[in-house]
Amino acid sequence: MTLPAFPIDRCSGAASRDKKRKFVTQALRFRIWQRAQQAIAAALLVVLSPLIALLMLLVKLDSRGPFLYSQQRPGLRGSIFKAYKIRSMYVGADEDPKLAYAVTSRTPEVTRIGRVLRDLKLDELPQLWSILRGDMAFVGPRPIAIGLHEYLVDRIPDFSRRLSVRPGLSNLGQICIDENAATENLLQDWLVRFEGERHYLKHRSINYDIVIIGMTIAYCLRKLWRAGKRANQLPRRSAGAVSVIAVILLAGCAQTLPDTGFESSTYGQSRAIPAPEGKEPTPIINYENVTVDTLTYSKADPVYRLGSRDRLAINVFGEPGMDHLLVSLDGSGQIQLPIIETVDASGLSLSELQFLLKEEYGKHFLNPWVVVELDNAQSRPLYLLGEFNQPGIVHMTSDMSLIQALGAGHGLSDRAYTRGARLIRDESVVAVDIDALLNQGRMDQNVGLEPYDTLFVPGLDDLRIFVLGAVVQPGAKDITNGALTLVDAVSRSGGPLRGEANLEQVRVIRTHSPVSGELFVVDFTRIIDGIALDMELQPGDIVYLPVNGMGGWNDVIAAISPTILTISRALDPFVLAKALSED
Repeated sequence: MTLPAFPIDRCSGAASRDKKRKFVTQALRFRIWQRAQQAIAAALLVVLSPLIALLMLLVKLDSRGPFLYSQQRPGLRGSIFKAYKIRSMYVGADEDPKLAYAVTSRTPEVTRIGRVLRDLKLDELPQLWSILRGDMAFVGPRPIAIGLHEYLVDRIPDFSRRLSVRPGLSNLGQICIDENAATENLLQDWLVRFEGERHYLKHRSINYDIVIIGMTIAYCLRKLWRAGKRANQLPRRSAGAVSVIAVILLAGCAQTLPDTGFESSTYGQSRAIPAPEGKEPTPIINYENVTVDTLTYSKADPVYRLGSRDRLAINVFGEPGMDHLLVSLDGSGQIQLPIIETVDASGLSLSELQFLLKEEYGKHFLNPWVVVELDNAQSRPLYLLGEFNQPGIVHMTSDMSLIQALGAGHGLSDRAYTRGARLIRDESVVAVDIDALLNQGRMDQNVGLEPYDTLFVPGLDDLRIFVLGAVVQPGAKDITNGALTLVDAVSRSGGPLRGEANLEQVRVIRTHSPVSGELFVVDFTRIIDGIALDMELQPGDIVYLPVNGMGGWNDVIAAISPTILTISRALDPFVLAKALSED
């Protein structure tokens, strides 16, 4: 098969102007669409005010408490806003943290009228006010509780991408999944929902919004028809018409939100991507979870041990000229003192050195009073590099843990990329998950540090994707201007070496943390032939185009480790640690 050439991504001035014009036009259309949604929301609030008043009466008669329930939720770009719903649970139910994660129709805290409201989605009506204020839109990822968002961000890769657009009153998950999953199935439920949201983010358009709005109307009509059928309140003809409309509009759910065929990794990342009609999901042939043994947790020793270049203040009270001696440990760890001359102080604590000097001076003076103090610690430097609020050299006056070192650097800046944070010791990357320590409270990763350790936390501007192997221009690719797909990365590398690259088994190495990651094997030929979807890459990914077929992780590492070792400063620590362990 003859493969198409991959031109280098260079645009002429005219092409660049066309791109900018197209971008501005699209942004203007979305702005007008947002204003239109605000106007529609205002009109609906007026038209539906009698219904809202009736619901207020029913809620008040059914249970004690306010009509509206409000909760702070993350919105566009993480900004917090107050979302309103019609109260569907008994007062005080929100004190149970589990109910912030998942509420089903069988939850006992849901009121009688609340079950009806939740079933018909009428409890969401007050969110028209949020649309009017500009905090929400009619279509977009559903706004969820802050605690649930943080829980899912730690378990579903790229979950925070849903905050790149305004949250919505409806989306594919809202209309294609009738019921929330129970708490024990929460993660799998959200994996399915997020695949729908990911598809929306990738193909977002005004037409897409209108389709989902139509599907939402059909969903509500179907719900009303079912309720009316149970109560025998709808004529047969009306019921049939509503049923046909709902079935036609909702038929797309089966293709957009598949709930089977997901092979989950340890971190819950699905191996399939919803594909539009006529295209296959990204063709991942195989993938492999890979881990590195973490550094054993150890408690810090509170006793300071002296070393070279430490400066001491020594007082031998009552002896002329010896009441304030300033001495430093030389390169061999010794100090020079009057009368007793050379003393080996390396590795001793202050109290141990003080006892030793009292014994030595006791040979010359009667019951000498000796005091030893640390005047300037210089023997145990710790290097804090990257996105610290105060980077530089910290001299340890006692053993320190990772958390203490992060505090010594006055914390991390807003640009810190903690997944790429690494601890470097003896020219090797130590397998410690700093991101899990900070964001998941994994105290087993709060390891003790040693002198000359380096903590490096890269910034978002430092992120790269690496394309290696059989390409024209291998190396690092900048992603500060936006995400790259697999085709983009290979194209920006000049394309594959014609006749040499094995495009049916392209490797993508992905880091989840400094101690674990994945190896994907992708059939790239299906993507460039337009049969399957492109694969979106993540910061730190390594794309490797082999010359011929090879085995699993160890074979790939053996092939690319020389290149990895030359660019190790920029790589995610997991990949480097694994490479060094195989070297």
